[in-house]
Amino acid sequence: MTKRKKILFIVSRLPINTHTGDRLRVYHFIKRLAERGHQVDVLGFVPTGKYSIHTDIKKVTHQYIGIEKAGLEFKNPSRLQQLKLFAASFYNGYPFRVWQWYDEKFIKQARELIHYHKYDVIHFSEIVTAVAFEPQLIKNSGARVVFDLIDSVALSINNTLSKEFSLHWPFRFIEEG
Repeated sequence: MTKRKKILFIVSRLPINTHTGDRLRVYHFIKRLAERGHQVDVLGFVPTGKYSIHTDIKKVTHQYIGIEKAGLEFKNPSRLQQLKLFAASFYNGYPFRVWQWYDEKFIKQARELIHYHKYDVIHFSEIVTAVAFEPQLIKNSGARVVFDLIDSVALSINNTLSKEFSLHWPFRFIEEG
């Protein structure tokens, strides 16, 4: 039998509901690891305000931490907000798709979890969670790192670029990013 591992999952959306593929996949991954005796902590975003939990995430994790984030209800930001985010991502050196998930509270919580717990594995699910990746901190923790890039950014960009050019092209690119 393998040694029981301490695993931290850093996800874009806490799998409190499993009606979409990304959350369903992450939830079952966590559940199977817990069934094998591993201790799993999970950090992810939750919608702001009142929300309900429709999974047994409480039962399958050691701890789960949800950081509130506006916009998880899939309401599209205005064009002006999108342009501001796009400019900020360029200025800060992050891809737009990653930068739009940047959140100081989320990064601080990830930093504290990694620093104070002796995780064997830190699992980043989706490219957007890369905002919480700090190489030196993780190197010092001694944990193995898994980047599970289940979303296809390259496919999204290719689909955008293959469309006919128009004055609306930059906005389509931002929306699909």
